[in-house]
This record gives sequence, C-alpha cells and structure tokens, in this order.
Amino acid sequence: MLRCWDVDVVCANPAQQAARSPSQRADVGGVPQPSTETGPYEKSDGCLQLATDTLAWACQGNSGGVACADDEVIRSLSWALEAAAQGKDHSCAKALRIAISIRLQGLRSETRTKAEPTEAKRRRVLALQNWRLKRVVEYIDSHLSAKITLCDMAAIAGLSPMHFASQFRMATNVRPHEFLLQRRIRRAEVLLQNTTMPIVEIALTVGFQAQAHFTTVFKRFVGETPQRWRVLNQTVRGAQDRKRKEAEISSQHELMQGLMFVKP
Repeated sequence: MLRCWDVDVVCANPAQQAARSPSQRADVGGVPQPSTETGPYEKSDGCLQLATDTLAWACQGNSGGVACADDEVIRSLSWALEAAAQGKDHSCAKALRIAISIRLQGLRSETRTKAEPTEAKRRRVLALQNWRLKRVVEYIDSHLSAKITLCDMAAIAGLSPMHFASQFRMATNVRPHEFLLQRRIRRAEVLLQNTTMPIVEIALTVGFQAQAHFTTVFKRFVGETPQRWRVLNQTVRGAQDRKRKEAEISSQHELMQGLMFVKP
C-alpha cells in the first residue's frame, strides 16, 4: 500500500527531491525507484511526471497491474498537489496526499475484485436432494399443529441450518419458513371447506397461536379472510353438490322409465 508519506516522495518537486536522502528516494510503495541521476527526478515537468511515473512503478508491484499513471483523478490531484506545494499551503498539500493514497488503494481494490472471484462466486449451491425434500415435507405435514423451526427441518434433512436453507430455496424457490406457511394455509383451506370447525380451532390445528395472526397470513396468501373464503367456497360447493344430486336423481328416473317399457 502506498502511504501518505510515500506520496510526498512521489509528488515533491525536483528541489524537494534533491533535499531527500537516497534511502528516502530509493523505495516508494515497496518498489525500487531509479536514482536521481537518470530517473524521472530530472524531468522538467515536475510533480505530475514524478507522480505518474512513480505511481506506475508502484502499481507494477501489485497483482493485477493497476494503471495508476493513466488515472485522470490521480493526474488532477497531482497537479493540485504541485500547486499547493509551490504556494506552501501545507494543509492543502497534506489533504491531497491523503486523497491520492486513498485513490490508489481504491484502484487496487477494484482490480483485485475483478481479477479474483470471491468464494461465494466460486462455490455452487446445490439444490436439496429429492429424498431429503420428501422427508422434510412429510415431517411438516404430520406436525402442522406444532411449532416447527428451521433447526427442526434441517435436522430431518440431515444438514446444518445454513446449508439446508440455501439448498431448500434452490430446490423450491421459496424460503423454508415461507414453504411452511404455505402448507399450513393449504391445510386450513381443506378444513374450512370440508368441516364446520370454528376458525379459531382451525388456526390452532394448523399451527397458529392466535386467530388474528392466522387471518393475516391467510389473507396474504389467499386474498380473502378465512370467514369470507369459507362462505364463498361452501356456497360454490353447495351448488356443485346440488347439481350432482340432481343429476343422480335424473339418471335414476330415466333408468326407471326405461325399465317400465321393457317387455317381460
């Protein structure tokens, strides 16, 4: 990492560079620099050239080879630092040195991120195996009236909670808790349509501790409150049952009429 005082070495004008000891000028950011006799310290364009040349050398020592010398932000900051140094504005110069150091670190971080894929990208999440999923669904359906936690489902699947949650979502496209709520609501629909159980009793039967919570979740999944859904579906089912009974009676009546005309 290029430090703030290293940037001071980079961006000092030739006179300031000459005042430094050879050891101070020999290494910037951990990368060897040429001497003042043949290196960039004799260039006439001062801080900008010194900064871009030295930053380029420093970046070569970093994996990924960040093109610091071509960065417009560093060029602009170098010009501003040269002006601040000439004007002897030490506070401004210090702030600019810090800004250059931060910019360099940011460029290197971006390059490392692009060049080196993260562990999450390298690791593929597999879908939960069918036999594990079947065991979990059977456990949920047989324990709907009880409290079921993520740890319970993970234990049935034989996985850690973290691995189970990611693999379950990959297999079903929903989180385990969301799937559990879906199964509870599906069972509640069956009970609402086929029984006369009170709604509060149905809520307890499918694993909700309060009717208000059951009503909220039911409406989120179905779009109606349990009471209204029951009325609508029982009305529809009642009409279907009546039509079926009428069809059966009509069929029996036609059969009897047919038998009456059968000759002995």
